[in-house]
Amino acid sequence: MNLETMEVSYFETAGLCTTEDGLHHRKRLPVLSVVQALEGSYNFGLDDALPRPTGPLGVFVAPADRLQDITHRVDPQSGRMRAHWIFLDVTVNGRQRLDDLYDFPQILPAGRNEAVYRWLLQAADRERGLCHRLAGGYALLDILLEEGTPTEIQDGTRNEIKGYIRQHYAEKLTVEEIAKHFSFSVPTLFRRFQCYFGCSPMAYLNEIRLSHAVQLLETTDRPIAEVGEAVGLEDPAYFSRLFRRQYGLSPIRYRERERGIREKQQTNLQTADEGRTAE
Repeated sequence: MNLETMEVSYFETAGLCTTEDGLHHRKRLPVLSVVQALEGSYNFGLDDALPRPTGPLGVFVAPADRLQDITHRVDPQSGRMRAHWIFLDVTVNGRQRLDDLYDFPQILPAGRNEAVYRWLLQAADRERGLCHRLAGGYALLDILLEEGTPTEIQDGTRNEIKGYIRQHYAEKLTVEEIAKHFSFSVPTLFRRFQCYFGCSPMAYLNEIRLSHAVQLLETTDRPIAEVGEAVGLEDPAYFSRLFRRQYGLSPIRYRERERGIREKQQTNLQTADEGRTAE
């Protein structure tokens, strides 16, 4: 596949430290994720696949909008689990997302772990300039491209539909409007979605909306109703019902849980840093 241009439109790094063994998440994110265990490990799977252990310094890769099944495993000696990661939104050749065009290994080969560790540290180094950090991010993308394989699906309509939904998910889209945009009849649109995504058009649209809602709940303090409206779910009761069905918690309880986990992780990170400084 000829990659002429590559544009990174979203770039974020972060990390965690936890002492809670077995901490479990199932969620979708609207961005490509590359996550590495530094101490302890992960059990990771996509969609309905059986989760597999990453191993020491193991790295998992999660394409945008795929259901992630993640379990944290603490190191038996230290009693901690530490990790760092990067979130990326990458457009190739000006119009298609990288993770639509390539299939990446869910868990990278162990021989890549040291290089990923080095480039993730560079991407997260906030004391250096943005260009230095982006260079680390692009080096990680080089690793993904070397390990990935072009997708077998050659039907451009599939990626066009995904791109259209991702661009317009916050609008009041109807099945009829989507069908009209692609010059399909409604029955044809349903058949295409079932073939491409294994679900109906509205089910796929709402999955995309909920993945963006998760990101807003985790990264902002916007009111719940405003989060729902921002992702195209203006009825708060309907938004809460969909969210609970997908994640097992109401939006407000999900935010409280994630905030509590994050505060605990920050405390653990500070404690770990103080311990290393004392040494």
